[in-house]
This record gives sequence, structure tokens and C-alpha cells, in this order.
Amino acid sequence: ELPAFDSTCRPFPVFVSHSEFIAFGCRGGQTPKIMGAFNMRGEEMWQQGLFGDYIAPHFAFAPASGRFAFGRVMASSTILNTDSLQADQLTAQTVVVYQTHSGDQLLKIDCSPIERAGQNFAISPDGLSFGVVRNNAIEIYKLPPLTRKQKAAVERALASAPEEVEAVLAEVKRVLK
Repeated sequence: ELPAFDSTCRPFPVFVSHSEFIAFGCRGGQTPKIMGAFNMRGEEMWQQGLFGDYIAPHFAFAPASGRFAFGRVMASSTILNTDSLQADQLTAQTVVVYQTHSGDQLLKIDCSPIERAGQNFAISPDGLSFGVVRNNAIEIYKLPPLTRKQKAAVERALASAPEEVEAVLAEVKRVLK
């Protein structure tokens, strides 16, 4: 349940770190047109609308910096059957790098050529560099260093993260012996 997230369809969550997730929801239909960020304390951090028709959403994660990249292929209209796509139905592939706790957009760029599998962009593990294929070349962008406020948000997120799965499994095995 996400009480702060009003959606006409069942929200679809995607974890972007061990303690934060993005949820996609709908307004007045069944097409995801809103995106909100939540933490494991049950707080909604931000929410924004997603404009335009799209398919093939993909993510790249840099949880150490509290950042993630979200890419989607933009379509000329709502596509109901992705098995019979025509090239003229796809208009662009847009990628946005977000600061997770605030929803601030650090970079917005289009990929070229369009890749439905989303394998044409990446964010570095430290969240300070972003690479994208554009015009058949690899472009690398330097992202801004974390501010004190952003570092504090990453530390709060880490503090609210559940125990690592391996640690929990080890404890269960120890108890069962």
C-alpha cells in the first residue's frame, strides 16, 4: 500500500537502492503516467508526471550516490502491441538521471540510435559519470559531485535499509541448527 500515491492502476515498484524505490502509477486509465519515489520509512519523497506515450522503460543504478538513470522509448502514439512495432512509431529514446531523494534531474539526453533493450546508457557506480550512445559514438558526461545535503540523504537511506539478505539467511541457518 502506498497511501500517498493515488493511482487508478496497481502501482508498479522498482527498487533503486536497498531502501528506496520508484513506483509507477496511472491517472484516469491503465497507462503509467506518474512516477513517485518512496523510502522504507514509508515516506513519499517526490512525485512527477510522465508525459508522452512510451515503451521499454529501463534503469541504471548508482545507489552509493543516491542516483539512478531512467530511460524510455518515446512513441508517436499509444502502442498496444509491441510485437509488431514499426520504426516510424518510435520517435526518441530519452534518458534522465535523477537524484533519488529529491527527484532533481541532473541530466536529460536522447540516445541515438534508439535501442529498445536499453543497453545504450550507463551510470558509473559512484554516480559521477554517465555514458550514452549518441550518433553511433559513446559520449561520457561528468555529473556534479554530491552536495552535503545529498550525502546526508544517502546516509539516511543507508541507515534505513533492511539487513542484507546474506546476513539474514546466515542468521536463519544458525537458528535452525
